[in-house]
Amino acid sequence: MLVKTFVKNNLVLCVASIVLVVFFLGYVVGVEVGQDTVRKQELANLEQRLAEFKDSKSITPSQISKDDDPLLGDPDAPLSIIEFSNFQCKFCLRFYSDTLPLLKTHYIDTGKVNLIYRDFPIPKIYDNSMPAALASECANEQGKFWEYHDILFENQHTWRQNESDLPLLTFKQFANTLALNQEKFDSCLDSGKYADEINSDVGDGRDYAVSGTPTFFVGNDKVGYSSLFGTQSFSDFQKIIDEKLEQ
Repeated sequence: MLVKTFVKNNLVLCVASIVLVVFFLGYVVGVEVGQDTVRKQELANLEQRLAEFKDSKSITPSQISKDDDPLLGDPDAPLSIIEFSNFQCKFCLRFYSDTLPLLKTHYIDTGKVNLIYRDFPIPKIYDNSMPAALASECANEQGKFWEYHDILFENQHTWRQNESDLPLLTFKQFANTLALNQEKFDSCLDSGKYADEINSDVGDGRDYAVSGTPTFFVGNDKVGYSSLFGTQSFSDFQKIIDEKLEQ
């Protein structure tokens, strides 16, 4: 009798446990599925908003300051592409890899367009974007901005997710690779020498309604500027450039 009671009680306990586990798993799965549905809906809404933004005609200032920022190409080119960017941004990397080479071949190297790079780090999203910007300014101090610009993007995967002091060490190694004056570069980077310069770029960007990277302004003070946001194809730039060259 005691054995039967023991077995019966344990059987009830096992069944109850199984029911509880099934209920719990069902709850968790339900929550996760629900959250996944919400995320998918939020993503769909975001994609729709981005599509609407891309198709809309944004208000762009007639004059965009180039400041004294690094310039690629002929300073006297009839048109400029003013880029607000950050080195940790994946979409900025895509522009560098996919679109910039074509722009160089067809417009920059032919003297029709120059490119001005302006810093727009977003530390709240990209932890290493400010140190990378500082490092590029220190390289610019030694006349090697564009070489450092290239090495940052080409090796973004090696430092993008680094934490603590690892990015700084990596940036110093890049300086060594480019044969920069190491002591001068290290001192410049460690002191944050160009923080005010970078913050000035960010301030200008906000004045021009820049809210993300990359953002581009194409034109000149005479014909005005057209804005492009995010990952844009060469044909998107080509259409605007050709239209403005004819004005």
